[in-house]
Amino acid sequence: MKAETKMIVAAAVVAALCLTAVTSVTQSWFSDEEHATVDVTTGKVDIRAEAGDISLYSLGVEVSDRFTNGGTAALGSSSTDGITVTASDMTPGDRFDFLMSVYNLSTVSTLYRMVCTVSGENSSEFSISVGGAAITGYFSTEWALQAAPDGGERLIEAVAVSVELPVEATQSATLSMTLRAEAVQSNASTDMVGSPTRPSSVRSPPR
Repeated sequence: MKAETKMIVAAAVVAALCLTAVTSVTQSWFSDEEHATVDVTTGKVDIRAEAGDISLYSLGVEVSDRFTNGGTAALGSSSTDGITVTASDMTPGDRFDFLMSVYNLSTVSTLYRMVCTVSGENSSEFSISVGGAAITGYFSTEWALQAAPDGGERLIEAVAVSVELPVEATQSATLSMTLRAEAVQSNASTDMVGSPTRPSSVRSPPR
């Protein structure tokens, strides 16, 4: 009888130990899953680029709404697709400048970058500078972190843009340019919108 009692007690102890082990494993599984959950922040991601007045020059002399030779340059309206800039019949020695301002209207922390594309007849003849950095037909800055504004919109940076057809250019040229600011939530993968190689001549915007 005593032997049977000892066996029953031993079996009960083993069962209790097994139950404890299963419980521990189950808690571990739930804990792992809980830590693996990615928090999704609700809010608005909105980084916007806007352009100011444009100034035209012919051989270093400021002109009004047309270059000396009759060519033109103009800013399009700012939109979510970016700022469009067009220039036609620019001759060697013509230049135009304007200021691009980037604003943060997000309600969550974001990663942002600036992207510029250039095309047009003989567009490779142009000397183009964005924020003091020389660029060619396409460039994008590295992703930079921006916290959500405390209230309202916040100016991130103002970037000077200059486009010139150098006097040594061999022919007149036209240009179409788009500048835009892109943004994603700071904990998102930037692979979702691509991350092209940045030319070494292009500097990252301030963090």
